[in-house]
Amino acid sequence: MLYGQYLFNSGNDLQMVAVVRRNPHNGNVESERSSLAVKYHGFLGMNEYYLLLAEHYGGPLIGLGGIVNVGGAVWRGDLTWTDSGHSSNLSLVTSLSWSWVWGGKEVNNGQASSKSIGLLLNRE
Repeated sequence: MLYGQYLFNSGNDLQMVAVVRRNPHNGNVESERSSLAVKYHGFLGMNEYYLLLAEHYGGPLIGLGGIVNVGGAVWRGDLTWTDSGHSSNLSLVTSLSWSWVWGGKEVNNGQASSKSIGLLLNRE
């Protein structure tokens, strides 16, 4: 496995990972068994976003996501699309997290409350 990260002066960063795998039957390195991904993480004001392009076991993967401050809460969301050749999947996950202090104490013992919603669309 090879991993690299470049940090820009703005705080944005670019990450890359490559995983090379061999065919267990003949020992040859094959791209259909390997993975390669590039992720860009950036800031827009107080908010964050990320873009992902990858190939995993020969299939493309595209993702985007973000983190937005909403009042005193944090709203996160991810949208990904994959295609294995046999089926395509579109996945959406979002969550809203918050915590607060009441009477000088954390209401939830230091663990942020969170509500999540997930959606998976599959085409075969």
